[in-house]
Amino acid sequence: MGNDLTHESQYLLYTMYKSYLQDRKAGKLIRDSRYFDPEELYNQQFKSYNLDDFFDLLRELDRHGYADILYGDNKPMRCSLSDKAIRAGENKFKNQLNAVADGIIKIKKIISPLS
Repeated sequence: MGNDLTHESQYLLYTMYKSYLQDRKAGKLIRDSRYFDPEELYNQQFKSYNLDDFFDLLRELDRHGYADILYGDNKPMRCSLSDKAIRAGENKFKNQLNAVADGIIKIKKIISPLS
């Protein structure tokens, strides 16, 4: 997910996507689930980062097309996951499920009696 990003930005993207999925599961609309208040996200989950560094990570997501950011006073005021970010998250989990399914098939072949 986001292989063109730094590890820290990948973690931020993963965190935002996870929150998006939780909101969708709770019944929120897609458009509401994909929006984030940057300072709220920072205060809830990224307090160990310097705020300016956190904003730089958001800008990286924006530059690479994973987030759409509205700026005010030269800082992110509102951000949303882009379609690209949601597709990347869906593909990552689909690939993980495929890997698990392949592993199950291999195990089944190993433990199944030969005919």
